[in-house]
Amino acid sequence: MTFSIGVVGVGQFGGHFAHLFKLHPGVSKVYAVDELPERAAAARGQWALDGTMASFEELLASDVDAVAIFTQRWTHGPLVVQALRAGKHVYSAVPMAVSEDEIARIIETVRDTGLVYAMGETSFYNPATVYAREQHAAGRFGRIFYAEGDYVHDMDLGFYEAYQYSGGENWKATASYPPMLYPTHAIGGVLGAVPPTP
Repeated sequence: MTFSIGVVGVGQFGGHFAHLFKLHPGVSKVYAVDELPERAAAARGQWALDGTMASFEELLASDVDAVAIFTQRWTHGPLVVQALRAGKHVYSAVPMAVSEDEIARIIETVRDTGLVYAMGETSFYNPATVYAREQHAAGRFGRIFYAEGDYVHDMDLGFYEAYQYSGGENWKATASYPPMLYPTHAIGGVLGAVPPTP
């Protein structure tokens, strides 16, 4: 069984995910949606996607099975709920949302609809996390009673340019968040290496 997906936000980050979805044998069709139509068209051409749609609303009205959201961080929560309510399964980049109320709405909507929501916390696949998970599973850590994580971007390796690309001339206003509003990678690495016990 295969499914179709619409990727919302196909800039520097989301475009690569559109490409990965296109390569996956379980995905039948991939569509691009972006606020900048030329960006969606470029992604379609670069990754041989199946088409573009003019807006998020057009995507939700279409017959695609799922939606992948790679928009600005503070937009994830409301867009996820809107897509679920439209009958689409949803994958979103991190963070899931930016407030407890938004997170609660997503959980409630998943319960109401029975659809799948997945937050794309990729730290689970980080080589250091994979290695630590294997070591823990082999019993090499002993009894773990405390763990903490840290995740720092080296801004000089292209992140300034990425923020400027996605944020325009006012990029500094949205380039970051207070740490506890966006702890997913730091916590994701720890939980990916040492899963919580019941």
